[in-house]
Amino acid sequence: MTKTKVEAVKAARVWCLAALLAFAGLAHADLVGPVVAIQDGDTIDVLVNRQPVRVRLAQIDAPEKRQAFGTRSRQALAELVFRQSVRVAETGRDRYGRVIGTVYLGNVDVNAQMVREGMAWVVSVW
Repeated sequence: MTKTKVEAVKAARVWCLAALLAFAGLAHADLVGPVVAIQDGDTIDVLVNRQPVRVRLAQIDAPEKRQAFGTRSRQALAELVFRQSVRVAETGRDRYGRVIGTVYLGNVDVNAQMVREGMAWVVSVW
């Protein structure tokens, strides 16, 4: 291999490494911890590194506390996850700074479970 080709291969490797590092910064990490509070039927607080992290369940919406079935929706979510260790697959942040993600209790997709139980509905547009 000529010197020019070796230099081109090295440059390509450096470029690929730089691209990987740049995209790695865009990835969202999973959060793991116990649920310490239920705000309403689609928002919980998860304890991560001794700090509560507010999590909005992705792709669903539930009645607010003061709306019809709001209290029941909140209770249903509490029965599923309160004081349980969950994993949150983060998909982003909302305008209030809350983590948006899919919550898993073991292999159970909690977001989908709330819809199956009739305590939330699917939101297709964020």
